[in-house]
Amino acid sequence: MIRNGLCPRPGVGTTPYQGTRDNWARAQELEPLAPIEPLPQHEGTMLRVTSIQPLDGYRLLVVFNDGVEREVDCAFLLHGTLGEPLHDPEYFRQVRVDDEARTAVWPNGLDPAPELLHGDCEPAISKG
Repeated sequence: MIRNGLCPRPGVGTTPYQGTRDNWARAQELEPLAPIEPLPQHEGTMLRVTSIQPLDGYRLLVVFNDGVEREVDCAFLLHGTLGEPLHDPEYFRQVRVDDEARTAVWPNGLDPAPELLHGDCEPAISKG
């Protein structure tokens, strides 16, 4: 996983995609390519929420199928038509794990992707 713009896997390089750039240079010189490790996959290939507990302050305690347990600040969800009802603490506490989607879901259908709750990606919020 790339963190802080650096790829920590040994032999791949110190900047994102460095291994790919190195292989491109090798290919141009008709040299053998260096192996590039695949990105890590979540166990079972699909990341899923296994349990969820609402906490105070628009936070959730979320457990994932890869063993990660994290406290998620859900303030980023309080925007837009689907996010507006979450301002009510009682409504926010109605979160549950959806049996089909295997992520957090509220009664109005708001269901953020497990990867977003896991911290694998940043929420796409319009600031303006």
